[in-house]
Amino acid sequence: MTSTIKHRLVGATGVVALLGAGMSAAVAVAPGADAATSAKLNYNCTATVLGTKMSQGVWTATVTATTPASVTVGAAIAAPKITASVTSSTVAANTLRELGITSLTGTSTANYTFGTGARTVALTIPKTAVPKTGTITTSASGTGKAEVAPKTVGSIVVKIGNFTASLQTYQGTTKSALLPISCTLVAGQNTTLTTIKVVAAKKASVNSVSALAKLDRVAAEQRRTIG
Repeated sequence: MTSTIKHRLVGATGVVALLGAGMSAAVAVAPGADAATSAKLNYNCTATVLGTKMSQGVWTATVTATTPASVTVGAAIAAPKITASVTSSTVAANTLRELGITSLTGTSTANYTFGTGARTVALTIPKTAVPKTGTITTSASGTGKAEVAPKTVGSIVVKIGNFTASLQTYQGTTKSALLPISCTLVAGQNTTLTTIKVVAAKKASVNSVSALAKLDRVAAEQRRTIG
């Protein structure tokens, strides 16, 4: 008989512990899963050649970042993976071809905002061949800044800004000129990349609390019986 009561007590206590752990987990809601969001924007770009700025026409950048759709107040937000697929104007590509440039590589510094805060991200541009005709498309990648969500419910708007690049050009396997590029957003565009919702942590329901209290009383009564 005593053995049976002990088993019941252990079972009841185990259920209470499991429910308690489950309810504690429910109080702090995990952030929404990260997902890739993209925005396509146009830029007026210039190149600096021998100290002189030269227009390179309108370039297009498709920026993609992995961000959560929602987070709880005060939650940590992982540093986003950011990629930028940038397509030059035909004019810029023709200029490189006329100079005998066959490939390029380099780095880029891109600006963005996270809520009211200004941010920058360093991107790496892998070696990219210059095609015989048409535009040039490079794909740069990097990691943004880890963040902490505000302590109040609301939303965080992430917007894309201007960027610069330093392009190392090649003629065959021989290094050629280092080409600084500066690109500013064409006016009138929607620069929002994503909006992250900041939500309150969920609280345990009244029914769950009542059920937990009842099980706790049962366990206490069984402990007294054994005693």
